[in-house]
Amino acid sequence: MRTPQLVVVDTLQGIKDLGGYLADKDLISYDCETTGLNKTDQVIGFSVCADDDKAYYVILQHWDRETGTLVPGPYLLEARELIVSLQGKRLVMHNG
Repeated sequence: MRTPQLVVVDTLQGIKDLGGYLADKDLISYDCETTGLNKTDQVIGFSVCADDDKAYYVILQHWDRETGTLVPGPYLLEARELIVSLQGKRLVMHNG
């Protein structure tokens, strides 16, 4: 068994690479992280996993300590397109 690996995605190229990785996968685990449990709360990231030993976490927003606010990443549209591309695949979701 290989050592488990977590890949943090925080660039546009990382989103593109992740899309390529997921393209031929059929069964994918998906989870999202939010600022809370209400419909007005924001999604700050999501994770996907399609292999036993490799998972990806996509950072959509990060906390800016100086301003005390969430700052969106520059690749939100591409990340949304990646999520849409999961339609038709078998997804294992937490609280889906």
